[in-house]
Amino acid sequence: MKKTKIVLLIFLIIIIASTICISIGLYLNRISKPNYIFSKGIDIIRNKLNNYNSVSSDLDLKDKFSIKGNIEFDLESEYYKKSNNPEDMKIYNLINNLDNMDTSFKIQKNQSKKIGYIEINEKIGKEDILDFKYCIDNSTKYYFVKDIVDNYINDGSCNFFENINANTTEKETIEYIYNFIIDSLKNNLKDEYFTSKEEKDKYVVSLKINNDNLIDILNGIIKDLKNDKKARRILDNIDKKILKTKIKNNKEYLEKGEYYKISIYTSKILYKPIKYEVERFTNNDIEKFIYEGNDKKGTLYYLVNEKEKYTIPVEFKKDLIKAKIKNSEEKTIGEFKLDKNNYNTVINYTLNDNNEKIDLIYSSKYSKVNKNNSYTNKKNLSFKYIVNKETKLSGEVNVSLDVSNKFSIITDITEAKLKSNVTEEEKEKLDNLYKDIKNRLER
Repeated sequence: MKKTKIVLLIFLIIIIASTICISIGLYLNRISKPNYIFSKGIDIIRNKLNNYNSVSSDLDLKDKFSIKGNIEFDLESEYYKKSNNPEDMKIYNLINNLDNMDTSFKIQKNQSKKIGYIEINEKIGKEDILDFKYCIDNSTKYYFVKDIVDNYINDGSCNFFENINANTTEKETIEYIYNFIIDSLKNNLKDEYFTSKEEKDKYVVSLKINNDNLIDILNGIIKDLKNDKKARRILDNIDKKILKTKIKNNKEYLEKGEYYKISIYTSKILYKPIKYEVERFTNNDIEKFIYEGNDKKGTLYYLVNEKEKYTIPVEFKKDLIKAKIKNSEEKTIGEFKLDKNNYNTVINYTLNDNNEKIDLIYSSKYSKVNKNNSYTNKKNLSFKYIVNKETKLSGEVNVSLDVSNKFSIITDITEAKLKSNVTEEEKEKLDNLYKDIKNRLER
């Protein structure tokens, strides 16, 4: 009897051990597949980016909000100011006009009432450059452009609000499309795009992206978006033309002879990523970006034709990225720093390489935060770009936002006329709107 029990116990141990071995074997077989390794690599990068893009939930105003904002430029250029080149003179006029431009805007949405409104006003002194209004009301979209049409134009039906779940916020909608496209990208990476090899202590998986592969991937993503009801509804309500985009099989989306090879180096045990490499091949050159390290610390390398141009040690913390930029002689020529918390983000970037110098500071600060009710946001971008000791462009861009959950649209669409009643003269002016604004800013 004891012998029988021992035999049964041994048999049971063998069964359990075999099951564990088979499970481990199947798991290792799965995680060693090139597509799986790349999918995990993409997820690692996505999660890291999401961490630095996140904002406090206190700023979420749910389905009803009103944004009032303005944009101010303070720009100058030594280089373009004294140039006699006609194209340079257009750029200087653009810089000067932006410097004198006053831009204000309003964005309002009330999801429960299914009303949305956008207004943009641009002026140079007392001259109106653009006075544009767009409204969604009663499942219909309307627009108005001052000095082109004399009243709102009924632009047809719009089911934007009907096709969005009342419990879904703008942020969640954007995240859905973003994540759907990333997942579709992973699913459209065919096995034939991959190669793999073993090195001394590493396993290397490479993905080749040439013009044909790029066309297949883009067509696959568009097909997936069309086939997903939620994604299709969201994109159709933004612009029906998005999913009608044609990716032509005979079109060159990359330069002639250009292709990319993206490689992930993993450990041979458990296939943990330890190195990422992106190579760009053209007819004459090979550019290479390499990141070696983990999600806490590592080094980024930039090479051209196998010659190292920059080495960038990087440190990642929860709300902080720090990096130093070194040239091929190991001399520190620049720095990058991103520092953020729930209410503030600051980015500093400097580069002093040969005859080129860049200084850039970006900040975004939230204040007067009344949780889920209102807040103020001020964004500032200050920069200086110098070439051969001459300032090509310098200045500041300031954006101020007052955001609240108060909603009040004062606009009259009762006299709106149908799009079919727009005159040929009005159509021509609407078609040339962007071109006319560009021409005005360049003179």
